[in-house]
Amino acid sequence: MKIKSSLPYLMAVCKSIIYGSSILFTGTLLKSTAVMDVLALRFLISAVAFLALALTGVIHINFRGKSLKILAATAIFEPVFYFLFETIGIGQTTTSLAGIMSALIPVVIILCETIFLHERTTLTQKLLMLVSITGVILVTVLTGNDSGQSNSVWGIAFLALAYISGALFMICSRKSTSRFSAVEITFFTTMVGAVVFNGINVARHLSAGTITSYFAPLFSWENLLGFLFLSILSSVFATLMNNYALSRIQASSVSALGGFSTITSIILGVLVNKEILHWYHYVGMVMILIGAIGVNYITQRRLEKQRTT
Repeated sequence: MKIKSSLPYLMAVCKSIIYGSSILFTGTLLKSTAVMDVLALRFLISAVAFLALALTGVIHINFRGKSLKILAATAIFEPVFYFLFETIGIGQTTTSLAGIMSALIPVVIILCETIFLHERTTLTQKLLMLVSITGVILVTVLTGNDSGQSNSVWGIAFLALAYISGALFMICSRKSTSRFSAVEITFFTTMVGAVVFNGINVARHLSAGTITSYFAPLFSWENLLGFLFLSILSSVFATLMNNYALSRIQASSVSALGGFSTITSIILGVLVNKEILHWYHYVGMVMILIGAIGVNYITQRRLEKQRTT
């Protein structure tokens, strides 16, 4: 029972680690590939993988007799709005700014889950989440920007829209879990993403007369590795983990563990880009861990108390 009750938290942490790693792959792909090509091919590969799993009986999908309205809302916020706005925003802003703005997602989630789901967090949890958010901001601000890239107003606006969409997705996904399994939610949202992004991209290539080069980005080994990571690990498995976690614990608890994305980015910066850790990296990581563990410890204790009463 203890392992089972801890599984949603483990899934949320694993999801955050994969999402933190995906920033590196997305940034690399955008250096040589158009935004819409990245989104279209990413979700096309994800859709093919999901269909293969469904056709071979590895996963089971059943939408018969169920209203798809809440799933449609979930899919619109993510992947459609979230990935479109985030990918455009990342291309027009610095990594530091993107990190700071993403740290504010838990604030939006707390507000949304209180209004729409009537789920509340304690004052202590809010303070712990503030500690975690401060840790993320500390790291991203003091790390600075050495790329020479500037922040455009449109880039900031798109990132804001992306992270608001991401927060609303988590609320809709949690609401969807009363009718659908995590696999069904992920399958549906992936298919919507594949149809929407590839529909837009096909029209774009047809108008430009470049439809014959539609799959050209996949012919580079470096790009192919990036697409496989984003499509299979991030869009399929990490999203499955996220939806599973949301079916078991509050959206605010899942978002508190999102700080592990920042920690992952820091570690990858050291391992891949040979970056040096400074005092603020260590302080920030400790603050993120204190906030994430504290918020979810209180949630777990409260759930255990409810089960025993």
